[in-house]
Amino acid sequence: MKTAGYWPCRNEIINAHLSQPHKYEPFTELFDADQLDAIRDKYGADLYKECYADALHEVMDAANVTTHLRMLGVDCKPIFTPDDCHVNFIAVFSLGNTTAERINQIATKSALCVLFQCPTH
Repeated sequence: MKTAGYWPCRNEIINAHLSQPHKYEPFTELFDADQLDAIRDKYGADLYKECYADALHEVMDAANVTTHLRMLGVDCKPIFTPDDCHVNFIAVFSLGNTTAERINQIATKSALCVLFQCPTH
């Protein structure tokens, strides 16, 4: 069972992720820093740290999968669920230069489900 306020805090952090990460060598910024500051102020440092660690893991997994798929020409985006009743998804709008089976293999390695919004044959 999660700490009181965990899910709203985690969801706000997830919603602060950048659709296109900012890359500054030697690191990549995945979240809007101003939004993160506001979330930390709202929920307190301890709860924020717990939620941030989990949200960062989820966003990084999805970013790695979408980057891999985009290199294969796949048009896709991550969809994050608001609670622990479901898994996170990758919405696929075109297969690019690969197959539906291969997309599923890549996504499931990171415990992501695939929602195909395009023909898969």
